[in-house]
Amino acid sequence: MSGTLPFLMVVLPILLALAVAPCETSLKSVEALLQRNDVSQASSLLKSIAPECSQVSYFYALTGVTGELSGEGDASEAAFRKAISLDPRSARLKEQLGAAYLRNGKPKEAAEILREATALDPNNSTAKKYLIGACAGTNSWKEAAALLIR
Repeated sequence: MSGTLPFLMVVLPILLALAVAPCETSLKSVEALLQRNDVSQASSLLKSIAPECSQVSYFYALTGVTGELSGEGDASEAAFRKAISLDPRSARLKEQLGAAYLRNGKPKEAAEILREATALDPNNSTAKKYLIGACAGTNSWKEAAALLIR
């Protein structure tokens, strides 16, 4: 039994890496398809790898981007929310959800999540720009002005 623990400490990280590798490789393929603006193929690949990548936040982030590019705003929002549930400290994911809310005409929801994004990463200028837009959309002019001078 005493020899089992050191063995597991060596083997488990290797097994975990092997389990994640196919998902990682597939996600890189999705990225390449999106860069070529092949949204349909990217969407198909994402559907086919869903079972193996269901616990990877980046899978849901790419699903959200694909949804946005396909005009599926509600699906995009749901994907970004799932990504955030897996990685709640990601300012970038919250920024993306906020941007999706803005594009879908939901400035109040956008402002809430973008405030979280800028609190997590005060140097995230993209989240700050989206937050200014969300504030304008909710008539929060004082907050928008304060953000402009920061």
